Amino acid sequence: MIKTKYYYDKESLSYKKIKKTKTEILKTIALYLLPFLGLNSIVCIIILSFFPTPKEIILEKEVSQLNSEYKKIEQKIKSAELTLEDLQTKDENIYRIILNTKSINNDIRQAGFGGVDKYKDFEKYKSTDLIIDISKKTEQIVKKLGVQSKSFNEIIQLAKDHKNKLRCIPSIQPISDKDLSRISSGFGYRIDPHYGIRKFHTGTDFAAPRGTPIYATGNGKVIKAENRSRTGYGKYIVIDHGYNFKTQYAHLNKLAVSVGQNIKRGQLIGYVGSTGKSTSPHLHYEVRINDEKVNPIDYFYSDLTIEEYEEIQKINSQ
Repeated sequence: MIKTKYYYDKESLSYKKIKKTKTEILKTIALYLLPFLGLNSIVCIIILSFFPTPKEIILEKEVSQLNSEYKKIEQKIKSAELTLEDLQTKDENIYRIILNTKSINNDIRQAGFGGVDKYKDFEKYKSTDLIIDISKKTEQIVKKLGVQSKSFNEIIQLAKDHKNKLRCIPSIQPISDKDLSRISSGFGYRIDPHYGIRKFHTGTDFAAPRGTPIYATGNGKVIKAENRSRTGYGKYIVIDHGYNFKTQYAHLNKLAVSVGQNIKRGQLIGYVGSTGKSTSPHLHYEVRINDEKVNPIDYFYSDLTIEEYEEIQKINSQ
């Protein structure tokens, strides 16, 4: 309670109340209020330090929920990565082996990415590390999926092309077993019948009577059909089968095809003869891969019966 103060007035010989100025009144009020305000501030600071505000409580719940959702997303990303790894394994170890195509470099499959500044905008958030981590994982799996998608597109095209490739690769004897006398000479070193010295023989010789039919060993196009040769092949034919394969048929008596003609496996292309550097009627047969001569015996199968061989001819003549 504020006490009233008086002073003695000598003129009126009486006590009068001391009147305060506005400034003095304000100072008095402030003197009483400051301790209260100070105490109140201290109490507020204590409350705010130890007890969260309603807004903070809501934010904490949101953060907790976000962390929970992040863990769920992280599990889904891990599951997606495992599925993707399984697809990559099948792609490399099954599809690409079956279709005989080169594998994809592991560095490309891992879909590496750079650039630290690309996540700079996230640094202003409280959960920076969390956001950057999930962004990196998501971006990497998206890039890996892109690589795998392109790979599967390639595999699909290869699979479609594989059927045609099987038709084109040389895989039957150029002379039917019913007409064949014998295989007189194989691929590799032998004593040359003309010079009597050891020379490398670049094909397989099929001995058969003059005029025996010769058949294409795979689908392709005739790129050479010569009636004479300076290399000793006599009359000969070369067929380009695509896929880096070519076959040559030499010492023919007569040609049955011309340059530019499309040929099917089992189709008649000529007849056995003894033209060029030859000592008796036979077919000199060569297989080339990337223009390198290889052993023809690796590109025909002797398990076909005469009937099956004739069936191939019949199918491809239709």
